[in-house]
Amino acid sequence: AAKTALSSSSSSSSNAETKTTNTNTNTTNLLTKILPTIHPPKTPQLPSTLKTDTHWDFTLKEMAWLSADFQSERKRQISQAKKLSNAILQYHATLATKKARERAAFEARVRRLGGRMGRSVLKGYWKKMERVVEYKQKLEGEASRRREMDRRLVFLVRQTEKYGERLRMDDGVGGVGTERNGSGMGGTE
Repeated sequence: AAKTALSSSSSSSSNAETKTTNTNTNTTNLLTKILPTIHPPKTPQLPSTLKTDTHWDFTLKEMAWLSADFQSERKRQISQAKKLSNAILQYHATLATKKARERAAFEARVRRLGGRMGRSVLKGYWKKMERVVEYKQKLEGEASRRREMDRRLVFLVRQTEKYGERLRMDDGVGGVGTERNGSGMGGTE
């Protein structure tokens, strides 16, 4: 029984092998029939029948090369023009920002200079002007005080003269004033 099992397993493996070989041979047969119709085999040309290039062939080759050269040159010129235009745009953009920065720096310098001048005018000129004004006010104050003092002095002198006149009149009428007192004031004891 074991022999029949072995022989049957070996026969089944040999059957599988024959099937695969049959399939392979069938495929190759089909390919040999179909391939020549799809891709017919090229017949080799003899050296005597090889075509040599004529002047027109060289002209066509040169025209093809020249066409490709013109296309590549055109592409190169377009890319160079784009690069140049971008560079010009960038230059003008940086120029505008540079001018704006310069303008801002100039305005800052002007502001600093104006502040410096303002401080110097405040500390220098106006301080001097304040001193001049104070001096003038002092002079005016002293002049007004002098006038007031002069006015009071004049008033006092006039009043003293009036009192002196009265006393003289009183002394002249009564006739006793200076001899009794001895001080010359004319008062009674």
